[in-house]
Amino acid sequence: MMYNKQDFIMIQDAMNAIKMAECENFIKDFGDPYGGFSLCSDPQLNEIKRLIQFTGHSGGSFVSTLRNCQYLLNHPRKWIELQNQYQSE
Repeated sequence: MMYNKQDFIMIQDAMNAIKMAECENFIKDFGDPYGGFSLCSDPQLNEIKRLIQFTGHSGGSFVSTLRNCQYLLNHPRKWIELQNQYQSE
């Protein structure tokens, strides 16, 4: 997957919120039992939403960011590579 700087900013913020909410496993294992992230009303997802600092999300960018976080949580080496790529700038 290719991410630009704006993607990284949104993903990093969401990853921080996921970690603060202690919801890593919830995101890693999230399927579509509720119709996906956009229709889910699980309290864990609400806590992540509350902790996200980035204010420029649309509904679509929020869902896309969470799916990117899910991928990166399940592929931690890719997350490390992405952090190294953008934090060195």
